[in-house]
Amino acid sequence: MSSQENDDLAPTCTAGFKVGEKKNIDELAQLDAADASLNKWKESLGLSHAQERFPDDPRTVVVQALVFQSEDRAIRIDVSTPKAIKNLQKNPITIKEGCEYTFKIEFVVQREMVSGLKFLQQVKRKGIPVDKMEEM
Repeated sequence: MSSQENDDLAPTCTAGFKVGEKKNIDELAQLDAADASLNKWKESLGLSHAQERFPDDPRTVVVQALVFQSEDRAIRIDVSTPKAIKNLQKNPITIKEGCEYTFKIEFVVQREMVSGLKFLQQVKRKGIPVDKMEEM
């Protein structure tokens, strides 16, 4: 990836946003251990029995697939392996201008809790960037 492409995909900084103190799952489970309602809520999050779905994968957030859905069809694109991502880069999908669709990302979080996940989308037309959108 060229330096220009890296700059295009760099997220913007939000003024006034401060990243909270990072805590692992064990530390979060021990916080307010005497509060029964809080313990019940933590249990519903799965903190006490968190398992790694992909023990050989060092990533915390593992993106499995991208799903584009319109009124008449859905396209599920596997992005779970580096080979699948390279295939997508070689054969990008084309979405017609004016087409209405929804976009879904299927992912798994493992090993720790994640907050502040950011999604960045860049739209190009004939290789020229025309739109960039960020969601948090």
